Amino acid sequence: MMVSQSAMTCFIVEPMACRLAGLMVVLAVLAAAQAPVIRGRVVDAATGNPVARVTVRATAEFNGEAYHAMERTGPDGAFQFQGIVPGSYLVGATKTGFLPRLYGPETPGAPPQYLAVKDGETKDIVLRLRAVTAIRGRVVDEAAEGVSGVQIQRLTRGFERGKEAWVMEETAITDRHGAFRFDEVMPGRYVLMAVPDAGLRAGLPSEIDASRRSEERRYGPAFWGGGREPSDARLVELRAGQELDNVEIALTPQETGAVEVALRGLPSESAFPSLELITDSPWMTYRSRLTYDARKQTAGQSDRLLPGRYHVTGYTEHGSRAHAARVVVDVSPGGTARVELVFAPAVDLDGRVRVEGPGAAEHRKVQVTLIPGSVRQPVASLLQAEPDHEGRFTIRNVPPGVWDIGVEPIPPGGYLKAMTLAGHDVLTEDMTIDSASRGPLEIVLSTQGGVVRGSIEMEDRQTVATVLLLPEGEFAHVISFHQGVETRPGGDFEIKGVTPGTYRLYAFNTIRPWEWLQPGFLDAYREMGTAVEVAEGKTSPADAKLIRRSR
Repeated sequence: MMVSQSAMTCFIVEPMACRLAGLMVVLAVLAAAQAPVIRGRVVDAATGNPVARVTVRATAEFNGEAYHAMERTGPDGAFQFQGIVPGSYLVGATKTGFLPRLYGPETPGAPPQYLAVKDGETKDIVLRLRAVTAIRGRVVDEAAEGVSGVQIQRLTRGFERGKEAWVMEETAITDRHGAFRFDEVMPGRYVLMAVPDAGLRAGLPSEIDASRRSEERRYGPAFWGGGREPSDARLVELRAGQELDNVEIALTPQETGAVEVALRGLPSESAFPSLELITDSPWMTYRSRLTYDARKQTAGQSDRLLPGRYHVTGYTEHGSRAHAARVVVDVSPGGTARVELVFAPAVDLDGRVRVEGPGAAEHRKVQVTLIPGSVRQPVASLLQAEPDHEGRFTIRNVPPGVWDIGVEPIPPGGYLKAMTLAGHDVLTEDMTIDSASRGPLEIVLSTQGGVVRGSIEMEDRQTVATVLLLPEGEFAHVISFHQGVETRPGGDFEIKGVTPGTYRLYAFNTIRPWEWLQPGFLDAYREMGTAVEVAEGKTSPADAKLIRRSR
């Protein structure tokens, strides 16, 4: 038998040193065995197949110092962090061709989740990567030449004040060749709209009648697939990893019109009125100042307007009193629309805030804010008030219109119990103000909101789900009653500050913000939800099964 020189040294020359070295090895092995472990797999979100050569990083902070660990997945998509320090880690995965992914809820826009590990603990996780999608295209004029400086808006279905609408998610600008590109787009359905620069003018085709050559023409908004509304456009349906590169949006010159506004009801010696013209479209807002002629008491638009519906708004002050007005006008090609803008005095709104429940006296200091229900409402300044020690307040110079009411802060674990204007409910219905409106605006807060606590049944206890608590019956339309939380690892959750009433609880593995408000969305999942009755100051237990949806 052959014995190595190092082994001979251990046995004959330095037995004590070798025993110490061996002890150190044993201690190191024991320490490694007790250290936390984070391990898992990286898979393709669309197919579930493992993804190799993914860079996975675990990051934590200890006493102000950052701690980093990095691993790379093998052919089976697996990774493992051994010998790390106990603590809370952000774990993320990156690879070219995929969107970066941080461990946590898979709901788009949701914050990442820290993964806490202790000595001797092993955490298993799964990171799902979405392949990058992209949209490439070009904007051309009537001569099929590229148009530079055009804004491209990528629209998606969203919600404004609880109503479904097309909303802008991202923009791009065409280059000197008319080309544009959207990178790292989430899979989904979109509409593409081109919005030419406000100063971009169209040349007059030769076939236009000579008598109409003085009429200016302008490029208006255009959609991929044609039409002048999102509902007329061609729908972009992107799958994970898909690249759409054949988009061409054609601009068509449109004959423009004009508007002439006669001002009525302006107080004598009032301040110079602020006058604006705003598009009626919910998916595009164009604002422009109107030119005021004090001698004629009229206003007009220096630029010609694209055909369509607009709002004309006005605001002025006479002493300490504001006056405001709004009117809708339809502009037709080649015509001049004439309307009257009638001013009315704004109102002072008196009110009172009352706090109920244990510890009410500690939560009387609040702020009441009125928020315009539309960007098309005339308002010159922030409408806000702080109630006095008796809870009384006055908000001055409230123009006519629909207003949302903000009250902050709500007591921790409490809720907004009631809001009435002159006895009419404005908590669950819109508050509309006109020159005849009178207070008081009564606001009641409670320190005793309901609590819903439970657990979601999930196969993977490290998965994080989105839990939605949605009102039913007559208050189903009240968006402020909707609540959502992310589960803790293991599936437990708790929702505090719930308004008493009848609810249904849902748990989704993935859902987009406000997606559940789409008409008919919940119909397919209603039987999978859990009915919950919430009472003031009480805890309602509620468990539910996870609803799995394709991502």
